[in-house]
Amino acid sequence: MVPRFQFLHAAELRLDAPFAGVGRLPPALAARLRDASLRAWDDLVEAAVARGVAALLLSGGLCDGLERGVRAQARLRAGLERLVGHGIAVFVALGGRDPQDGLAGLGDWPAGVTVFTPGSAASLALVRDGQQLATVCGTGIAAGESPAAAARRLARGERPGPALALLPSAVGR
Repeated sequence: MVPRFQFLHAAELRLDAPFAGVGRLPPALAARLRDASLRAWDDLVEAAVARGVAALLLSGGLCDGLERGVRAQARLRAGLERLVGHGIAVFVALGGRDPQDGLAGLGDWPAGVTVFTPGSAASLALVRDGQQLATVCGTGIAAGESPAAAARRLARGERPGPALALLPSAVGR
């Protein structure tokens, strides 16, 4: 029997991406909107920790690389480190607009974060307290690649229990 577990999934975080028209708003509201995506990320991390989830799955659209500055990457990295520090597995499937060279402004991904890059696929066991809970099958998608083509790279393998597929885009769109 497979033990019960919870996981969270989030996609298209677009950390620190600006809202259009923020400059025409009252300064206090503009500041709240500028920080809204970062606060949402912090809240997602807090929810994962509070619920004791086994894993957080992130489907692309993280922070658009350096053109958004290192602020988004620093906040992303701090959240990832907090999750891993609480024993929560983190799986990230990169899309064509995500930084392909790690967190370019800050160096490599934190230890304990599994990143599925474009062109490759893997099936990994999600294990907690020595028990396999599921298999996470993931792949990244390169710019211009169809989600269906990327999905064909996924293979569950021979692991028992449920399987979770992680792509940075919806298949069938």
